[in-house]
Amino acid sequence: MNLLLSYPWWFVLFCLLLGLGYAYLLYFWRNTTVEKTDKKYNFLLAFLRFIAVSLISFLLLSPLIKTKNSEIDKPILIFAKDNTMSVGIKLSKEEKKAFEQDWNELISKLSKKYTIKKYNFSDHLNDIETNNFSGKETDISTSLNEIIERHANQNIGGVVLATDGIFNKGISPLYTESAKNFPIFSVALGDTTVQKDLFLNGLAYSEVVYLGDQFNLNINVRGNYLQNNTTLLQVTDQDGRLVYNTSININSNDFIWTGNVVLNANKSGVLRFDIKLKTVSGETILSNNNSAAYVEVLDARQKILMLFDAPHPDVKALRYVIEQNKNYQFEAKLIQEFSGSLSDYGLIILHGLPSKTNKIQSVLAEANNLKKSVLFILSGNTDVNAFNLAQKSLTISTSGKSGNDALARFKPNFSKFIIAPETVAQIEQFPPLLVPFGQYKMSASAEIAFTQKIGNVMTENPILLLDQNLNQRLGIIAGEGIWRWRMENYDQKENTVAFDDLFGKIIQFLSVKGDNRKFKLKVNKRIFSENESIRLDAELFNESFQLINNAAVSLNLSSNNGYKGKYLMEKVFNAYSLDVGQLADGDYKAIAITNSNGKSLQSEVRFSVKPIDIETMRLQADHGMLANLAKISGGKMVLPKQINSLENEILNNKSIKPIVYDFYKTKSLIDLKWLFFIAIFCLGIEWFIRKYRGGF
Repeated sequence: MNLLLSYPWWFVLFCLLLGLGYAYLLYFWRNTTVEKTDKKYNFLLAFLRFIAVSLISFLLLSPLIKTKNSEIDKPILIFAKDNTMSVGIKLSKEEKKAFEQDWNELISKLSKKYTIKKYNFSDHLNDIETNNFSGKETDISTSLNEIIERHANQNIGGVVLATDGIFNKGISPLYTESAKNFPIFSVALGDTTVQKDLFLNGLAYSEVVYLGDQFNLNINVRGNYLQNNTTLLQVTDQDGRLVYNTSININSNDFIWTGNVVLNANKSGVLRFDIKLKTVSGETILSNNNSAAYVEVLDARQKILMLFDAPHPDVKALRYVIEQNKNYQFEAKLIQEFSGSLSDYGLIILHGLPSKTNKIQSVLAEANNLKKSVLFILSGNTDVNAFNLAQKSLTISTSGKSGNDALARFKPNFSKFIIAPETVAQIEQFPPLLVPFGQYKMSASAEIAFTQKIGNVMTENPILLLDQNLNQRLGIIAGEGIWRWRMENYDQKENTVAFDDLFGKIIQFLSVKGDNRKFKLKVNKRIFSENESIRLDAELFNESFQLINNAAVSLNLSSNNGYKGKYLMEKVFNAYSLDVGQLADGDYKAIAITNSNGKSLQSEVRFSVKPIDIETMRLQADHGMLANLAKISGGKMVLPKQINSLENEILNNKSIKPIVYDFYKTKSLIDLKWLFFIAIFCLGIEWFIRKYRGGF
């Protein structure tokens, strides 16, 4: 504890002298307070007055007390177990029971000195402690990174990782930064012995093809210790028809066979092809002899044309988004180089056009005549007056002044499509766009997705505006610099998910073919994996083709495997949405039903869920990787029977130690009430003695 003063310390001497002087003047300079013959009472009274006056004057200097408190942060030990199929297949019931017993015993011993956190993992980290070995993918590196995220700024002492070392998703754990942050003590599960097995090692194919095209299905087969055997490979389509059949002679104990099957995309929709290997005598695992390939066949690829007045990084940013979607065929050209027709394109994107040098009247006239959807992106080169004449959704009255830097702010009542809250939150943190200066006037049918925030001023001027009628759709981005949005998105999250999500939906909305149905059920893609959540969206329109959601929407979901489910869709903004979660593999049909203005309406979509079976393709444990992971992290690898030895390894590891935090607290001395009681006590006793002895 330390005493602090805002004044020089010699002020304390002044307080003492003040108290001494006051007492002297009162009791010795005019000694009339008590009887003159009793001097001992004078000294006592003078002392009490000295204490009271000195203490009060010292407190007026506002002295402070600085105290120190310490807090010990115990190291956190993370216990993470592999919950995937590859581990469950190789461990017997007795081995699982013995491992769990030793695992829990180790936790119990270490919990006295460390803070224990328990997880299991597959493709990500789970809070569930118990293992059912149902995980169909293993991503060790992501799980280790999630440990760091969950315990950020905490004292992570080490990780006890129980796994077979097999990973089939993500990067190698050896190359993750997590391996350098804390020691990893790996418990090597599974068996490194190569056993007799025949399995489909991999399938490679295009998941999206176009009607009438041929596509390749590349099949890889492996066989371990099955020399001088023969198997039969068959491929059948969704109707059970045999489309490929071949005999394979296994001529070595480390056998690899690769075949290329040419298939026809003869009808649109999702096509399923089943690949089967005939069982060979002596195989240890039979589940990896079968697999399936899912291919979405599209009627035609949607062509998108982007014309620009001058090269600009915005063009490249949009190219990245559009070319990610295999449904689109993207072309970008300088306006001076374009001389073709717009008839083949579903969407026209105009960056900086019309400009002062390129009014593009003919292009605009053709787009209007053909009822083509158009996305305008305004830039410093845009001729605002020509832009106003080219469309009726937005008019900008400008005096020719330079533009403003405007941040994007979401308009909550926007209903053209659903933008995830996390996407909105990120976009509102993106850098400003350069927008035209002036007065903005919109048409009654136009809808704003994002408004402009200029400095600290919120405006109703649009940054992103969308409009539609029965024949044509229009989009306007009233500013340039969206490339900075994409870069900022990557700097913040090391991905461009928010940017891609927003502009992907803009492109999808504008490029969609004419659909005059008043009730529509939609799904964002046609093929899902077993571990993906599936969301269905629905839109209901009134007679004026305005979005409404005043009616209830029910949904019936069924599959070819006998699954049947009934749901009620949730109202979201002016539309409907339903997250049905993860579904088992199979072909599904969803039918949405509603009643509007006394009319029964329904809409149907179909999609497929493909199984994940990569866990059964490789069952040979990788203990070498676990040993290296433990070594580079400063830990140790042990076998399940040696798990008890980890207690001493962890206790003796010098990097696993508590952190002592010192906290300093400063408090004014005047807040200590007992000091006032001392002063009052001294003055009270002094007064009592004076009165008792006849003083004044």
